Amino acid sequence: MTKFLNKKEQVYDLKLTSYGKYLLSIGRFKPVYYAFFDDNVLYDKTYTTGTPAVATYTQVSVPNASIVDQIVILEDASATTRNFTFKKQETDTSTISVLIPGSTSFAAAEGTIEITDPGGGTTPVQFNGKTIVLTDVAGNAVTFKGLIGYDAGDPQKVHSTLYIYGVADIEDIGGNTDIERNAAYAIDQAFDLAYANGDLQITSYRNSATITITQVYGGDMGDTTITATDLVTAGNMTVTNFTGGSTKGAPELTTEVVKAINLANKSGLIGISATTFAVSASFVMDTIGTDGNGKTITGTAISNAHATVTPFAGGSNLQYEAQNDVYARIKDETQYLESFVLFRDLDDSMSELKGGYEDYAEGDEITPIMSQPDADIFRFNRMIGDAWLDGDTNKAPAWKIVSLQSKISSSAQYETGSYTQIPQVNYNLTYTLSTQTSEFVPSPNEIDELEETTLTFVDGDVIALESDNPLIYVEEANTELLVENFDIEVFMVTGSENRVLERKYFENEIPQVVNGMLISETPQENLADTFTTNSVEYYFDILTDTQINSLVACRGAEIFNKKSYYVDLDFDCDETQQEDIFFDIYGSVTEPEICLD
Repeated sequence: MTKFLNKKEQVYDLKLTSYGKYLLSIGRFKPVYYAFFDDNVLYDKTYTTGTPAVATYTQVSVPNASIVDQIVILEDASATTRNFTFKKQETDTSTISVLIPGSTSFAAAEGTIEITDPGGGTTPVQFNGKTIVLTDVAGNAVTFKGLIGYDAGDPQKVHSTLYIYGVADIEDIGGNTDIERNAAYAIDQAFDLAYANGDLQITSYRNSATITITQVYGGDMGDTTITATDLVTAGNMTVTNFTGGSTKGAPELTTEVVKAINLANKSGLIGISATTFAVSASFVMDTIGTDGNGKTITGTAISNAHATVTPFAGGSNLQYEAQNDVYARIKDETQYLESFVLFRDLDDSMSELKGGYEDYAEGDEITPIMSQPDADIFRFNRMIGDAWLDGDTNKAPAWKIVSLQSKISSSAQYETGSYTQIPQVNYNLTYTLSTQTSEFVPSPNEIDELEETTLTFVDGDVIALESDNPLIYVEEANTELLVENFDIEVFMVTGSENRVLERKYFENEIPQVVNGMLISETPQENLADTFTTNSVEYYFDILTDTQINSLVACRGAEIFNKKSYYVDLDFDCDETQQEDIFFDIYGSVTEPEICLD
């Protein structure tokens, strides 16, 4: 506790409380010094700004005899200069050596692509949409896609990892009618464009229908795979993957350069540290500020094109936080925990969102309050799905959603346009009216076949409604398959700018049990004319499980499954359909009646 001795001079008298004296007496409180801090003064350098200058170094050549005794000269922010010399082995302590790894000759990996059967006559349609993926020694992967809509020999760059080569009008390029040769020419042009743009460190050379591609840098890191599975499987090309890269090369030599610089930095010989990735390295000044800007990396290794460099740049001086900003940061912008305030009863809120389902212990139904969920009730904060105790607890809850009929147009992580954080899958459904010839349906599979057509007009035609009804397979993965794994809730989206979710309720079935009393022996349903705009059935019907037409569900599952089993329906799709047989209950009219005597 404190006491003012002189308020004008802000003199404090510090005294221990009774509890403080007790802790001091038992040795658990041992004050050493007191410190005073002002909210408007910055005492922590964490909140200062300033950056060191940075330069880049890229190893161009592989280790060979010509790089021996070549020099890289570095100058740090304090004007200390050091020479780093490439050596086969350590010679003396006066020289900072960059040890050359391995032997004096390092080969680059090489592969081939041969066009064997482009097909398609004048335009190789088999190449349309198919891809070729090349990966260089630095780990850069570029995809090359063939498209009919582009002219052959005129490749296009989409971005640094995707190029397009044209396969249209390929029958005559430069007066040559060899389709295989022309297809190889179009692909080779795309490879050259990627190399010219610096997106891929691989060169290519075409001889007739064969393209030879070579890694720019040596080393076994260039022994990568050429991916063109669809084209190879279809017999349109043969591929020989990159091979022949030596065990040491440019990446290893760059690593040795970085090791030598960091060793010199650790020994206090130069104020520069380095990091490496493949053939490139980043050199960083130890000193924060602009003193390192403009310092260049020189030496015979640079002038003889063994490496390329950029000068040091990007350094900025140390800047402390402005005094006027300190108060706002500490008082207004510093985050701290605060209690959650919910101006409603939690149980009522949960019942509003849950819907009318049985209670867990007693089996009693819960009648939900018909109100819209508030915007500050974030259901996404609760886990969607559960990890059942008998399941694999190492796997997170997941959902499998398959569209067996109609197409999914898009999806989003949250419900777009509102504050409701619910994952969203979008459908664009189209319902059209068409004129059709009236046909008698002797054995309809579902009621829609009779209800979605008008009566026959005088010309023998009817107007039919062609429905694009979605059929969705939903499965909760990584958990036990229970009787009811999830509930279905329906909301209507209203509003254009500020979208609102308006809850709708299922009112088709009349409850058999009310307040624990059985009011009807058999299930009863409300009549269609009793539904209001608050009812789901006023807008559409939702059919689940065995209510769905098995023929439609099995047809969709068969198309999706193909040779594997991704959709497991609850009914047997292998059951053969029996042919409808009609009998005349009155007998044949051609048979005479039996006359009794």
